[in-house]
Amino acid sequence: MDKFSKVLNKAMAKPFSRIVMNWSKIAGQSNRDIMMPLELRKGVLYIAVPNGMVAKAASRFKKKIIENITGIIGVSSLNDIKFKIEPALFKNKTKTPPVKTKKKTVKICDKKTAEKKEQLLKLGISSDLAEIFAQIEQLWEDEP
Repeated sequence: MDKFSKVLNKAMAKPFSRIVMNWSKIAGQSNRDIMMPLELRKGVLYIAVPNGMVAKAASRFKKKIIENITGIIGVSSLNDIKFKIEPALFKNKTKTPPVKTKKKTVKICDKKTAEKKEQLLKLGISSDLAEIFAQIEQLWEDEP
């Protein structure tokens, strides 16, 4: 089994791997989440984007991205960039956070619990269960 360093060195020898590893520097912090390199084939870098609007806006930065790749990675064989609309790749990144709701805190009265527990004990329910059921009954009573 190869050591991790050997595997990493082999991967980094490939221009596309170097592009992926340095994508934040190449695309910029604000663009790295809306553009994702897919493949480098015959001098063309294919980049996934979530929708047509991003593709249209990103196409204005083709020249700058090519310059960044040449400068940062040293890949000189890159001739063009094509954007592919792939919304499924960005599905989880656009989720809105769940709405936080206030939790209602209910206090259980020990006196009421003891009274209800006694009633349940008379019905033949075990002591531990009687106490739990008594507390549950109080919670139900406090429901709106």
